[in-house]
Amino acid sequence: MILVTVGTRTEKFTRLLNEIDRLVKSKKIRDDVIVQAGYNDFESKHMKVFDFVSLEKMTELMKRSRVIVTSDGIGTVLLTLRLNKPTVVVPRFKKYNETVNETPGLVKVLDKQKKIITVYDICKLEGAIKEAYNFKVKKQNENKKIFKILKNYLGELNARK
Repeated sequence: MILVTVGTRTEKFTRLLNEIDRLVKSKKIRDDVIVQAGYNDFESKHMKVFDFVSLEKMTELMKRSRVIVTSDGIGTVLLTLRLNKPTVVVPRFKKYNETVNETPGLVKVLDKQKKIITVYDICKLEGAIKEAYNFKVKKQNENKKIFKILKNYLGELNARK
């Protein structure tokens, strides 16, 4: 199963949802896909779609998932890493009215460290999902490393102010 989550932001993220739907409809993705669509008015004949669930239910879905596709919400990304799940991150962009605050810094760091697969061009989502099937998540003392990365990232943001 593939879990797709767009988080709890109120801005729409139909760019990701429409591409996932297209890939499932065209049979380029053959696994079952479950979508947490948040505030998007999104329906699909090809996937199970829901708006929101509790953190406990989301964690359960993540544990059952083979691959997780998510927006760049820090909480979700950190949870997928803690669960050692192959994670494809599709950042939200201002130019598509998907966010008011882009957060590419942490995503770039985690991508460079090969902890996630990042998709900046939605046309590359299919390839990233295929890559994720074989992605080996490095199991190590992730909590300390992730919190160090987050601390450094937040320090960089404060230094820019």
